[in-house]
Amino acid sequence: MLMELILMMFISAVLFMVIENFNTNLDENPNYPYSFSTTFYFIVFTMTTVGYGDYYPRSGYGRIFII
Repeated sequence: MLMELILMMFISAVLFMVIENFNTNLDENPNYPYSFSTTFYFIVFTMTTVGYGDYYPRSGYGRIFII
């Protein structure tokens, strides 16, 4: 059960990273494009419903993926 949850978080982080980095605009935000560690952090805190708000999906496809 725990391994499946961790695997799901890793796969979700990779997919979210690919979706968000598809249309990169470095002028808008220097933290863009998202790295794997950033997306994994985002996925873990989103799944635990803490959601600090320091990272968020910027693309429409990323928002749909997170929903």
